[in-house]
Amino acid sequence: MPRGVLLKGVLLRGDAERGAAEGSAAEARAVEGRAAEGSAAEGRAAEGVLLKGVLLKGELLKGVLLKWELLKGVLLRGEMLKGVLLKGVLLKGELLKGVLLRGVLQKGVLQKGVLLKELLQFAGAAKGGSLIQVSIGPVIHYTIPCSEYFDEITFACLNDKSIDELQKWLKNDPDAMDCSHAIQFFCELQGSSETWIEKQNMIQQKVKHVFECDIDRSDPLSPNVLPKADCLLLVHSLEFLCEDKKTFCDALKNLSSLLKSGGHVIMATVLEATFYMVGDVKFPYLCFNEGFLGDAFTNAGFVIEEHHIYNRKINSLYDITDYRGVMILKACKESYIKCSGT
Repeated sequence: MPRGVLLKGVLLRGDAERGAAEGSAAEARAVEGRAAEGSAAEGRAAEGVLLKGVLLKGELLKGVLLKWELLKGVLLRGEMLKGVLLKGVLLKGELLKGVLLRGVLQKGVLQKGVLLKELLQFAGAAKGGSLIQVSIGPVIHYTIPCSEYFDEITFACLNDKSIDELQKWLKNDPDAMDCSHAIQFFCELQGSSETWIEKQNMIQQKVKHVFECDIDRSDPLSPNVLPKADCLLLVHSLEFLCEDKKTFCDALKNLSSLLKSGGHVIMATVLEATFYMVGDVKFPYLCFNEGFLGDAFTNAGFVIEEHHIYNRKINSLYDITDYRGVMILKACKESYIKCSGT
């Protein structure tokens, strides 16, 4: 074979090998490119999954926040609680005692305005010139229905803080408690065309006095002096304040001195309760039944003219309070007989 042909063959073979090598390199680069693209795509996918996870987490967080906003809204409705039992008000060095703080009664037997309807009915039957409301807090909710039937209202408060808060409310102080929800509710319950502002103004105009009250004194409003009242309103009060049944009877006797003969007491109280919770703090109730109340009022010189008992309708929330039911009564003062405290 001629040497030139051999050389040409070698060269051609070399070119083929170089071509094959270049092809392999190109294929390798292509594979590497595809791998890089795959890795990038996988990276982007992973990033997308991560981002999606973050977004999902964000949605979850948003859901939590929305749930909190809802809860916050419910808690803000707790301004009603501020009206019922002003948060943090102190009563004789203790947290203000009040089972209404978590809406227990509203969720139980007193839902749908039953208490307000009963108070409206009893106040209508006991109507007169003057009403004294004995209050353990700055509470105007029970005053609303009674204000329809009395010309003058006196708040007999058991602590200075309550007096301060009621005075703010009467003066429409910007820092005063907001009672609009309760007044609006009553206007709707009554089917009144009157606005809540008109109703509030009417109540405020009828409130003539805000005095300190000491149920342990024979003259609870001393040194203040008032004419004998036509009606005394006791809603969820003595059962919080009295250590035992004798103390309850003595307090009822002392408060009866504020009433004229023929005047009325309207009372709403829980039956057979032993405790209630305010946050994590547990307070005792004075435990009694309707039989004791009947005897206590009779021995204090009253005749119970009408009463209703509403048994508890819920089987939950016993960790908050264990009352059996609620009793609402109207009693007329006839004569004084010493209360035995039995």
